[in-house]
Amino acid sequence: MVDQPHIQQLLAALDSEDTDTVLAAIHQLGQQQVQQALPKLLHLSQSENARIRTAAQEALLQFDEQLVRQMAEDLDDRALLSDALKLLEDANKRRQRLLEEAGAEDTGASEPEPDAWDLDEAIPPPRPIAPPMPAAPAPAMPKPEVPGRGHAYDDEDRRASSSSVETVQFTAYYPREMRPDDWQPLQAYVFRESAADQVAADAEKQLGILDSFRRILENARRNIGEGETITATPWLPGFQFNPPTVSVGFYEDWHRFEFKLRAKDAPLNIAANGFLTFTAGGVIVADIPMSIFVTPAVAPAPPQPTEPRPLYDTVFASYSHKDTIVVEKVEAAAKAFGMTYLRDVVTLRSGEDWNEGLKTMIDQATIFQMFWSVHYAQSPHCRAEWEYAVSLGRESQRFIRPIYWLQPMPDPPAPIQHLHFTYQPDLVK
Repeated sequence: MVDQPHIQQLLAALDSEDTDTVLAAIHQLGQQQVQQALPKLLHLSQSENARIRTAAQEALLQFDEQLVRQMAEDLDDRALLSDALKLLEDANKRRQRLLEEAGAEDTGASEPEPDAWDLDEAIPPPRPIAPPMPAAPAPAMPKPEVPGRGHAYDDEDRRASSSSVETVQFTAYYPREMRPDDWQPLQAYVFRESAADQVAADAEKQLGILDSFRRILENARRNIGEGETITATPWLPGFQFNPPTVSVGFYEDWHRFEFKLRAKDAPLNIAANGFLTFTAGGVIVADIPMSIFVTPAVAPAPPQPTEPRPLYDTVFASYSHKDTIVVEKVEAAAKAFGMTYLRDVVTLRSGEDWNEGLKTMIDQATIFQMFWSVHYAQSPHCRAEWEYAVSLGRESQRFIRPIYWLQPMPDPPAPIQHLHFTYQPDLVK
């Protein structure tokens, strides 16, 4: 073991202007697998000095692969992460070649020539380092489970069950027109299609004559399993809602969400347009548009279904790598619902141009899911992503969907202040 004072000396030596001093420090830190050295080694693996670059790459390969990957993500540097992933991928290929060549030796094959880690210049490290031991085969990952279900749920399951699972629908009743500062009911439901008559009867029982209410109906965008927690969050500029959000467990044929709303700062004679968003596990399962004028009551209107959307959305996750745990939780739920979930470290290939790759992923998405946090607000890479999303001009499709899970919410910059930021505290439970 290396004592702590000596470790500090080695870490300080990494900043030396003398190449031999840096090489000696890199070699010892790699052999001892000193985790405090990882951030610096990752940066030195991109050094313009070929000897230092090669030595740092060899040292990184002495560490646990997952540890290197996590440290690269935590640094929140897209280029650095891309290079680290390529280094790890090359290392895995080299291990595989070594195994294959070792098998070839047993049959009399000639010994292969060693590979150089860096293409610019093949420079040996300060001391010969034994080739990495072959990694144990990774255990098969279990299929994601749909919360509330007792079995793994993949694409085949979804296709097999899509014809037998009853359609789940969402509906909302809200005033078509209102007077200022007058509290009125907003009522929403999630229900199986066979319970539609029960929902209509309950709405009439709760609200009385429905002539002054507009009713909007929308099918769930994906299957919802029994026991799923569904959260309803309304938003309408100039209006207040009490409570701000309501959650229910989907155990019965239908469930009611009850709110009160009032026009607090909404201008007169101008439509306030917003929506009532339903989520499960941080994933949007339905969106019901709302539009209210601040005026007296009007005549009844028939149910108004929303425009059809693709059954399964394609979501681009825009996030800081320091919030990876939260993002992975939403990603698991989204994939269980059958959605395509685009995330940089999962979707992009090593060696690919990350800037262009990210833009392509954003172009392909139907939802740009922004994981708004202190880390996100401070990241220049995240800012570049949302600026590109804004530049696409897809606001009418409600393309950008910011969510946050900790309060107080960091103040968003002016170009995105008008967006609705949905509070999802359950993401950190």
